[in-house]
Amino acid sequence: MKLRLSLLGMNETIKNLKDVGIVIEKDFSIELVDNAYAIRDKAKEILEGKTNPMYSTGKLRDSIRADILDKDRVSIGPDMREVPYAEWVEFGHWMTGPWVAKSGKKIIAKGNKGARWWEGHHYMEGAWLEISPTIIPKIAKSLEQKLNSFARTKTNQLRNIRTGGYSKGKSLIKL
Repeated sequence: MKLRLSLLGMNETIKNLKDVGIVIEKDFSIELVDNAYAIRDKAKEILEGKTNPMYSTGKLRDSIRADILDKDRVSIGPDMREVPYAEWVEFGHWMTGPWVAKSGKKIIAKGNKGARWWEGHHYMEGAWLEISPTIIPKIAKSLEQKLNSFARTKTNQLRNIRTGGYSKGKSLIKL
């Protein structure tokens, strides 16, 4: 499972703010990369905590990367060329070959008879569910700090509190 994060909508918001005279100097691509690394690290941590060291080679864990596709997009997940079984470990799979039950009895599955479902570790999903709720509030806080430096005048114009300058054009932003 690969996750992709993008700033495409964010860039449009920054452009719209710039059009009304509010310039955001902050480079959100740094936050995008930081969040990608946080998701990658959490996925590795989840995987490390759930795999049996007796069977784990660490190859799947080591293949989980955060790749920067361009300034506005990142991709997080295992390299399927290195570990083609990654999705089975993520989502689960049917065990159809011979396996040993907890009772110690060896079971040989033929077709669906005797096969059992092995639940996946959901390492990428778990990482996303834990990290994603923090991404938007971080960006919103950065924007809020910038927008808090503006106030409305009696004539309904936006004025920068620190510099005293007015934004160009008519304000479309509700404070």
